[in-house]
Amino acid sequence: MAFLSPLKLNWSVFNTYWRFRHTANVHFLHYANLKEDLEGGVRQVANILRKSLDEPTIRAIAEATEFNAMKSKSEKFIAGGTDFWKDPADFLKAGRHGQWQGLYSEETLAAFDRRLADSAEPDVGEWLLSGGELPG
Repeated sequence: MAFLSPLKLNWSVFNTYWRFRHTANVHFLHYANLKEDLEGGVRQVANILRKSLDEPTIRAIAEATEFNAMKSKSEKFIAGGTDFWKDPADFLKAGRHGQWQGLYSEETLAAFDRRLADSAEPDVGEWLLSGGELPG
């Protein structure tokens, strides 16, 4: 399978950052949250960077970074471009959160659930799979 196995996530690295998720210099952005409210995500990143943006600029950035806009220019944004990917647009599949569902066997998903329970910090699982507010 050409996809990265969900079992190969480097939990020790992830957990290191997760433990500091509420400090001022560590930020987690979840794709599902950005899909739900891209303009809000732009505002969040602007706040992180301490940049003041007016509403037209926020809308313009959101429009430029919307999935279809990025996919239409994938050769510009995907690392390696056509030197690495046969079709850079194929790297950006459908732009849906959870599109991995249905790609893995029940056995692999059960192994992932066990690995998540054994390896991840408490409260990681729900946020990692669904987004929303950061727990704790």
